[in-house]
Amino acid sequence: MKNTNAKNFSPLNARFVLGINTEMAKYPEWNDRFFPTLLRCEKTHFWGYFMTPKGKILTIASADPVASYAMNYAPDPNSGGNGGHRIYSSSLDLLHASPLPERHPELTSLKPGETKSWTIVLQPASALSQVKPLIASTLKLPMIEADRYSLHDNEQAHVTIFSPEPVQLELKDSDGKLIRLAAQSEGEGKQLLQLVLPEDTGLYTLTAVDATGHRSEALFFHLQPWSWYMKQARKEAIHHRQFASSHLEQWLGLTSGVNAQRHLPDAKEDALMDKCLMDILNCQWDLVKKEPKNIPNKSRSMSNTAQMAGLLAYRYLADHDIKWLDLASGFADYVVSCQHPSGFYARYPGDKTVYTSVFYPAKSVMEVMAAEKIAAQSDPKWKASYDRHYQSVKKAMNHLVRMRDNIDTEGEITYEDGMISCSAAQLGLFALLQTDHAERARYMEAAQHFLNGHACLEQLLNPDCRMNGATLRFWEAQYDTLLRKSSNMMDSPHGWSAWVIPALWYQYLLTGDELYLQKTMNAMGACSQLIDSRSGELRWGFVPDPYMPVSMLEANPHDPSKGRRVEKIIGEEYVSMIASFHYPDKEPVSGNSPTNGWTCCNDVHEVFIALEEVALTSAYVVEHADGKLDT
Repeated sequence: MKNTNAKNFSPLNARFVLGINTEMAKYPEWNDRFFPTLLRCEKTHFWGYFMTPKGKILTIASADPVASYAMNYAPDPNSGGNGGHRIYSSSLDLLHASPLPERHPELTSLKPGETKSWTIVLQPASALSQVKPLIASTLKLPMIEADRYSLHDNEQAHVTIFSPEPVQLELKDSDGKLIRLAAQSEGEGKQLLQLVLPEDTGLYTLTAVDATGHRSEALFFHLQPWSWYMKQARKEAIHHRQFASSHLEQWLGLTSGVNAQRHLPDAKEDALMDKCLMDILNCQWDLVKKEPKNIPNKSRSMSNTAQMAGLLAYRYLADHDIKWLDLASGFADYVVSCQHPSGFYARYPGDKTVYTSVFYPAKSVMEVMAAEKIAAQSDPKWKASYDRHYQSVKKAMNHLVRMRDNIDTEGEITYEDGMISCSAAQLGLFALLQTDHAERARYMEAAQHFLNGHACLEQLLNPDCRMNGATLRFWEAQYDTLLRKSSNMMDSPHGWSAWVIPALWYQYLLTGDELYLQKTMNAMGACSQLIDSRSGELRWGFVPDPYMPVSMLEANPHDPSKGRRVEKIIGEEYVSMIASFHYPDKEPVSGNSPTNGWTCCNDVHEVFIALEEVALTSAYVVEHADGKLDT
């Protein structure tokens, strides 16, 4: 790029469209279509990779600094210009105006007569484990990889630095304090570091610099105890209101309250959450017939009722009051009534739209079954309920085994994060219920099929603890927090990122493969950071895109129930919740209206459903082949 003008060339961006086709529009072609899984700017260079659901990997890298990058998001042709569920391609912004994330190089302009050049290298990689060593070897620069990015007290991360030359290492805390570190050489192009974070909770930046000045960063986080996150989630579920709605996302914080009550009771807060739960139940369901009565969007009747059934099963486990299980079991019966003869769960009785993997209705029914199994020890009638629900779930899981990813969900059709991870989670949980080895293996293999494909939508190689292990979604901000102007942006982690956590964990329980546990805990750590570890503030999600002009809501002192719009540029940062100041005058509120108090930001509480299931009451010890232990 050469500036032949007599004045500085200072564009918003100088964009180089890569043209790699990433539009995942239909089955089965999306299995061979690349997804832009990771694009990352470092101060001195750029790297990333594209990946298909079949596991084909194309790395992209440049030893020259690149100012920024962008996704070429596709609009939804049916929504009046709002963001759709697909990405056409990706672009490198060779120059870009400020502001950008601190890690990005400052490349804003070309002076008169100035020339800059970039060499961009595209190479296939045989496996994810080969991406970083391949780029390090080809471009002669350092790359950082770790088995864990989020750690508790005294836990250890095994860090590998791929670099042809020795590197200098330093660790910086969030206050800027530096610690010099030394890695141990492991032969050609590989150095190892055993990293234990300092005692203070918070964010730590590890930097590796080689003799040529190439500089790579990785972020690590020292977590609060899991119980702190659970208790704080309950507080924030009270602060950011839960209310009756066409969309369960607006009351999902009830589950955080119920699960906190089970393990960490607080009389005052638990009473507030129980009152809210009963208000919503009485508003939206007939508690005698145990069926929906006031859900404005009929297409959400089954999903909302299934989710509430699981929530009520958790509530039963808190005090074993049979009234909760009676409701939960009846709500599960309504879900069964929505089942199509082919086996899938539909939106409502008689509908033909596949909704088994919109949220996870089969998993919710299995949560009810777990409670019924406990109750059956003292009352045999619950054994009949368990068996009825088991047979329904089996039909739904057999349908998923037959169809694999030849399914679709609500909204514009694409190879969709939630559709795949919810399928994997439900199949994995059902596999754990099997006592016959062949049946267990059949459902486990189907779950692994979904998870193997889903890897292209996971931040498995991102060396940033705020994102590592989180899933890649990009159309939620316009609905959940009503962001405008830039309708689409990556939100990773987002509440739905937590769907992959139990899916991975079930595979760890089924196989004993430590890699599944690593992925589970990295994703859990990234998602948990949606609660600020110092202030306790709950954030809706994290936006990895480096530059997003948005119109967003903030609290309005002149109208406490509605937010006011402000213009901002955001990038690689957290987005705040809005449910504490943007709520309806009348319940239930109907979805997709930016003026009636509708917001789905409480979907973030899916994180704490996963936290209770996989981490809150569990500890793990892994014994390696050499006898060493990891915890």
